Amino acid sequence: MIGVLVLATCLAADLQQDLDSIDRRASEIEAVEARFTERRYTALLRAPMETSGTIRAVAGLVRWDTTTPARSTTIITESEVRIFYPEDPLLEVWEVSSRVGQLASSPIPQIAALRDLFEIAPAAGRSGVVTLRLTPLDPSAREHLDYIRLEIDRATAVVMRVEIRMVDGDRTEIILDRIKVNTGLTKKDLALEIPPETQVVRRRAPTGSSGQ
Repeated sequence: MIGVLVLATCLAADLQQDLDSIDRRASEIEAVEARFTERRYTALLRAPMETSGTIRAVAGLVRWDTTTPARSTTIITESEVRIFYPEDPLLEVWEVSSRVGQLASSPIPQIAALRDLFEIAPAAGRSGVVTLRLTPLDPSAREHLDYIRLEIDRATAVVMRVEIRMVDGDRTEIILDRIKVNTGLTKKDLALEIPPETQVVRRRAPTGSSGQ
């Protein structure tokens, strides 16, 4: 029993050290640019749905520009998600009541906010990467979201991989590469220009939803 308690104490200390280091390095990140590949796995499909494009982020604002298989732009803030489909043209504005999706979609870790929403535990991972398992604390979120797995680069404190696993077994995997940090991006560079003929539809995400 004593050995188990000592091991648990050591693991907790190691985790705290990792989180403090990530938090310190993340505070120095002003902007991130990267390429992304997203794969969504569902029991209804034999092969995953795959999309790819670019992601740009500054504090409190993330922009995903999907180029394959179809063009779209997603802007994520703390209060809403805006999805623009240029071919239609259509803009969906989603009001969100939880920050879970916003935090999971950003390549810049926000440790304090994550602590408020998740139980954070270490997970097995690759060398040079801090791997965390995030389990939602809110019972309403747990009805839909099982856990989120983050892989964070130790050197840059940028999230390199996200796995979102839902209670029904569906999961989403997002991998970032060609990552660039502090390239001079500002929020103006992430602004979304909408043509005047665009149809705007406002929606509200279901309570407990964690999707972006």
